[in-house]
Amino acid sequence: MTSHSEPPVRVLDIRHDGPDVSFLDKLDRVTAQRRGLVDRVVVIDNTESLLDNHIRFQRLVSLRQVRAVICVAVGPIDDDEVALRQSAALQAAGVTLWVGDEWGSRWAGGTDRPRPITDGPPALPDLIMALSDKGVFDEVFEAVRLVPYQTACPGLDVIRPAADADELRFLRAKALDEFVRHSLTGPVLPPTPVQRHDPDQPHSVIAAGSPLEESRQALRRAIDAMASAAAAAPGFQALLTGRPRVDTAATVAAFDNHLAQINELLTLLDNESAGQVSAQRLARAGIPPAEPPDNPALATELRELVATGLRDGRSLRDLAADLRRISNQSGIEGSGQARAELTAVAGRLPSRTYGPAGPAIWPLPMAAMTVLTGLTTAATTWLTSSNLVGGGTGLAWAALTALFVWRLPGWVPSGQRRLDWAAIACGPVIAAAGVLAGTLLPSVDVPVAGDVIVVAATVALAFGVTVAAWRHTIGRWTRTLRVVQTRELAARVWSIVDKRIRDRGRSLRRGQRLSDATLLLASGVNTLDRVFGDWAARDRVPEQTSHGTAMAELLTVLRGDLASLAMRALEDYLLVIGTDLPLTTTAPDALRATVERDLTEYQDFLDRHGVHNRPPMVDESSAREALSRALWRSDAGRRLLRSDGREELVQLCQTGDVRMLNVAWNDVHVLRFAPAAVQHIVLDGPASADVIATGLDMIGLLRLVPLGAGRVVHEQPTYTDPDRPMDGTRD
Repeated sequence: MTSHSEPPVRVLDIRHDGPDVSFLDKLDRVTAQRRGLVDRVVVIDNTESLLDNHIRFQRLVSLRQVRAVICVAVGPIDDDEVALRQSAALQAAGVTLWVGDEWGSRWAGGTDRPRPITDGPPALPDLIMALSDKGVFDEVFEAVRLVPYQTACPGLDVIRPAADADELRFLRAKALDEFVRHSLTGPVLPPTPVQRHDPDQPHSVIAAGSPLEESRQALRRAIDAMASAAAAAPGFQALLTGRPRVDTAATVAAFDNHLAQINELLTLLDNESAGQVSAQRLARAGIPPAEPPDNPALATELRELVATGLRDGRSLRDLAADLRRISNQSGIEGSGQARAELTAVAGRLPSRTYGPAGPAIWPLPMAAMTVLTGLTTAATTWLTSSNLVGGGTGLAWAALTALFVWRLPGWVPSGQRRLDWAAIACGPVIAAAGVLAGTLLPSVDVPVAGDVIVVAATVALAFGVTVAAWRHTIGRWTRTLRVVQTRELAARVWSIVDKRIRDRGRSLRRGQRLSDATLLLASGVNTLDRVFGDWAARDRVPEQTSHGTAMAELLTVLRGDLASLAMRALEDYLLVIGTDLPLTTTAPDALRATVERDLTEYQDFLDRHGVHNRPPMVDESSAREALSRALWRSDAGRRLLRSDGREELVQLCQTGDVRMLNVAWNDVHVLRFAPAAVQHIVLDGPASADVIATGLDMIGLLRLVPLGAGRVVHEQPTYTDPDRPMDGTRD
């Protein structure tokens, strides 16, 4: 595609007196460059005035700035003439395209009979538009230089977008108006900072040795001690050596002390937000100093926020209000949420609800032990036929039962736990009942060795059942203390505190900078609002009647371009936000000048190249790509770009003028052109080397047919009027 930085083709229409004639008359070697003359020039003239303008042609081609001239000679050849009379000045650096009729005739070339065109717009503007592209200009110039007399009659066929120039102007004005005033989406949200710390990292953000850290370590030690005691309580050693003690009260006290230290810390942080606490006081409390703000990251976040808002359809006016709202809400966060979370955690502490009562032993395991005491005592008495032996085993059961109850955590001798006293008292009673029951049974003859085995088995059973009952009872009781949940709640408390301190650091780092940055951007967006609004008011045109999907897609592309222009204009603001420089709202003159310049270049580009080609000052757009695919992917486009020119085109001459053309195909040149960005769409493959890549908003086919022998004469007029001097030679 033609680059916007290359000089354009200059088109001069000198068929009537006007600015182009004045421009040409004032050109000389000194003023040519200052007046913006470029090296490619298209001159449109009438056939009857070609020789009259010989001096102008000669002056034009004599300038060193001019490399090539294409003269478009419009009009029929006079009836009393047999040839087109052209100025000899164009032989050195010019070629001629003869347009016998601006509407032309439909003609397939060769011996085909031409048909007149009686309605519709003239085809000459399409030819001039094609020649205004440097790629087409160069190819036409080189092709016509090769034909006899350097003169040809053009035939052409073009495909243009569905929206004409008036509709495109209306859509541009509509897009501007909507971009300024009408949002298609809701408000933008404040940027979410990227977390630079892992919230689950093991180390604390509180300095070692501080009161809060000391209370934290004390709580950790209390929980560890409670966990160790709870783990050891169901063991056999605890049953024999002493009543197990799981000190939940110490854990609750450590928890309360830690929460009190946290509350003091949160008060300090809240006072810091109000500027009422010195850095030394915070340091003594173990709060680390805030790190410097990450301004480049903030600039990136805000760039994405603004770009996404505009891209999604937020208007400039509403976006400015959103940015001001974010600025007002960017202060340092308080501790309200942290306090609420800590209160909820403290209320869920299991050990806080634990009282002095120990574990329950009724109905299990006490009922089972009582039954086994009676049964085994009776069995021993019966098998050994000895009340003394049976009574001894019963007393062993009673002693183990009493030891079991005595060692229970929370056992109080004063009698508050009457069921436990009942369990101790039941042991001897049940043993005596068992002895009595055993004596009532018929005696059996068991050897002495058998008696020993029976007694040993009974004692072993009593000991094993007591140990099992202990493990079951104490294990069930320690589970009710929920030591693991207590540890998890402590970890949750620590994570809340760590998060609050890190949030405070991020808030200090970001809060004021974010507020200043969004306020600066809001000021810039307000300036854009005024500039774009002025353009929308100035460019407002009457409503067009063409609507539908194509118009909506064009509007989407245009709005995306405006969003890109806005981001381009705000880039200087975003660059400053990414530095350590102070942010203050400044005079908007520089921003206004930037956006005015970009808008002017953008509108000029659309006027020259249409909306389907991407202007260099806007970003790539998937909407534009989709629009181009929908527009150019047609059978007509493929036909033009694959045509050899031997088909019916609009030949720019009258039907009777065909006899003046050289209809032999040997000297006919066929040129195809299309926007570079859409050639692969039209041809379903890589761009063809036979297709001229242009910046035009149309696909076209040019057929250059030379004039017949003797049909063109280049003349050097001879002037006798002293007021019409001949200009000098070519530089």
